[in-house]
Amino acid sequence: VIDEVLESDLLKHSLEISLGWSYRASWGEIEDESRAIKREAISCAFVISFMNLAAHFSTDDELVPKLLRAVLNALKRSKTRNDKYVHTSGTIFHVARQSWLIEAEYSVLKYLCDIGVGERYRSLVMAFAASLVGRLNVG
Repeated sequence: VIDEVLESDLLKHSLEISLGWSYRASWGEIEDESRAIKREAISCAFVISFMNLAAHFSTDDELVPKLLRAVLNALKRSKTRNDKYVHTSGTIFHVARQSWLIEAEYSVLKYLCDIGVGERYRSLVMAFAASLVGRLNVG
């Protein structure tokens, strides 16, 4: 089942949506209506569940490189789009929406840390982690 998900566009599409706001210091410039909320919530839930499932196969020598490639490609695209944004004042979108985006990002980051990404992608993952931690709210 995991191989089929990796070969389909479902994971790629869900990663694009759930990691789409990564690498931003703030979500202040994001307008609440810029995406379909239901699609975003479903994508985040799928990514969270899939990353939790994939963690159980972290020693699979065929699965890990495929999933790692898919995740890193999504992160690279997100970083390219978003690393120019800095913290500004603006409207903050709903806390529930922030929550599912943060949880999806955390599940991806946890998986990457569990399997180890090596020196080659360390800066990409560290920037991802820093942007995630920087957006966390107290509580």
